[in-house]
Amino acid sequence: RPAPPAAPAPLAAQAPSPAAAPLAADTAEAPGRRAAAAKAELNESRLQREAEAYTRIGSLRATLAAEPARWTWQRGAGPAQPVTDAVIAWLHQLDGVAGSRWQTGPVDIATPPGRELILLRNGQVQHRIQLTERGVVWQRGPTPWQVDLPADALAALQAALDAAAP
Repeated sequence: RPAPPAAPAPLAAQAPSPAAAPLAADTAEAPGRRAAAAKAELNESRLQREAEAYTRIGSLRATLAAEPARWTWQRGAGPAQPVTDAVIAWLHQLDGVAGSRWQTGPVDIATPPGRELILLRNGQVQHRIQLTERGVVWQRGPTPWQVDLPADALAALQAALDAAAP
């Protein structure tokens, strides 16, 4: 059986004139560059929102609310107690004062007695919040986070902590 006849060669596309080529490339690339810039801006915005969510006490409050039966709190050498609405309200107050200003870095965590709240999940320490002389240190995992606060804000947080978690 003879082989089928070869298909005719496709017509060669007409190449743009040398003057038109850069214009065509600029026109084609401009939307691509704008789209890439918009995507980069969107990614940066998303990363910033995620960082703010992660560095706000609100994320901790949401975690506590999702599984309240697994969480307890402790102060000093006292016994672990169930997390109460008063403790969550204190965390809300802390979140309002500290916001997203938490910073990582070397931390002097010499905490005076009675100025610490430890949060445990299933009996294991997950968060340690310490009121220092200059602000608050929040330890969660290997990296401590800190925020400097005015003396009056620290005094209010201490009084509220004493009332919420005696």
